Order: sequence, then C-alpha cells, then structure tokens
Amino acid sequence: MKNKIRIGIDIDGVLRDFSGQLYNYMSDNYPESIMKDCIDDWDFQNCFKGWDKKALQELYWEKYPDYFFGSASPLRGAIPQMWDLFEWGRKKIRYVCISAQRTPGTYASLKWLGSHALSFREIHFIRGSEKWKKDVEFLVDDSPTNYNAWIQGRGNDDGYILMDAPYNQHIKSKHRIYKLKEVKDIIRENYPDANL
Repeated sequence: MKNKIRIGIDIDGVLRDFSGQLYNYMSDNYPESIMKDCIDDWDFQNCFKGWDKKALQELYWEKYPDYFFGSASPLRGAIPQMWDLFEWGRKKIRYVCISAQRTPGTYASLKWLGSHALSFREIHFIRGSEKWKKDVEFLVDDSPTNYNAWIQGRGNDDGYILMDAPYNQHIKSKHRIYKLKEVKDIIRENYPDANL
C-alpha cells in the first residue's frame, strides 16, 4: 500500500470530556442553573437555566480556556485506545487531529494533547462545519452539526464515524462507535486488502 489511509480524529467528545468539564464547572459555580443531570443537547445553553450561547462561550473561549481545554479529563479509556490506534496503524494509517477550536483554546488544546502524549503528525484547527473539506477518508467526531455538514459537503455519511454521546442519539449514522478502539473494525471492513 503506497498511500496511507487518512483518519481524522476530533478532540472534544472523542478524546477529551469537554461537556463533562463544562457541566462540573456549572455545577460548582452556578448550581442554580442546573436543569439536567448531564449535557444532553448539542446546544449547551438548553441545559443551563439563565445562560445563553454567547455567555457560555465567553466562559470557555475567553475567560477560562486553560480550565476547560487544558485541564479537562480525557474520556474514559480514550487515551490508551488512541495510543493503541497509533501503533496499530503505524505503517498504513495517518491519524490527523481535526478540531474546531478558537484562540486561545488552540494553545490549551495543544498543551492538552502533549500532556497525554498524543503524537499527531498533523493538527488542524478549523470550523466544525468545514471538517468535511479536509483530506481524510474518515472522521471520528461527536457533533450533530458536523455530521450534517459532512453529509451536505460529501453527499453521504460513509466516512463519518460518530462517537456516541447523549446529544447525538437522534442521528442514524452508518458508523456509530461507543469506544475509540471500534475504529479498527470499520477500517478493516472498508479496507480488507490493507491486511490490518
């Protein structure tokens, strides 16, 4: 195999527990705003009483990006599973980090990736709605919005691997995974001649 299979990996909702970090912050600092026992809506403001989208974004993008992006916990099992994927596909797969981050979240995210020894050779910080334009055969992502943009941009959901989350249950994706390691089965199925 001459060219490597290119697989995009999102950060938040795939590797890092951003929504858990946001929920914990709001529980600790604004307990009166809590309406649900988890973030189950992609429009986060629908989960917190008295908060609109702009006010929440100001918290994590402007005021405390180090807390939300630099200090957030990984999703359970995601880091060792990503290390395993790096090793498993070393000769035939190129993993590309593709994340929708704004400055200064980009710096905190780079620091976070480094602190977990996630050695992506390529990292792209772009708008979520433009992830479909990147040169990858597959994208592992959790966002309903990015899923819709992928279908609109590529014409189908063949290459979109949806990481299961409470806020994307309404999506009937061809590829839904519950653990990152399940990517292996999808790649093997789609590239039987690669001998992975």
